[in-house]
Amino acid sequence: MALLVRLLGADVKTASGNTAIYTVPSTVSGAIVKSIRLVNTQASGAVTINLFFTPNGGSQVRILDKDKSIANGALLLFSNELTMAPSDKIELSTSGTTSIDYVVCGIERT
Repeated sequence: MALLVRLLGADVKTASGNTAIYTVPSTVSGAIVKSIRLVNTQASGAVTINLFFTPNGGSQVRILDKDKSIANGALLLFSNELTMAPSDKIELSTSGTTSIDYVVCGIERT
């Protein structure tokens, strides 16, 4: 089995509610998320976020302070490693109109 260091996810979140920013594919035996970068790219104002780990078939578990605020133009770096199994996911939750750029980096085991 090989370990592949890779970009696990990257996009812009513009809608409120929960968004899965990384889901472990069923084609790999597991993953380790090394870092998540979140940048508030709104024209003005802070954004309030919540970050969750959701195991396959389980309930959300908070992995960041509740209602974390990211100032306009600021970067939030989450660098606590997460070991994940197939179909586990990381979800980003926001309320209201937002513009959050995110990058998820880590390792997948094939």
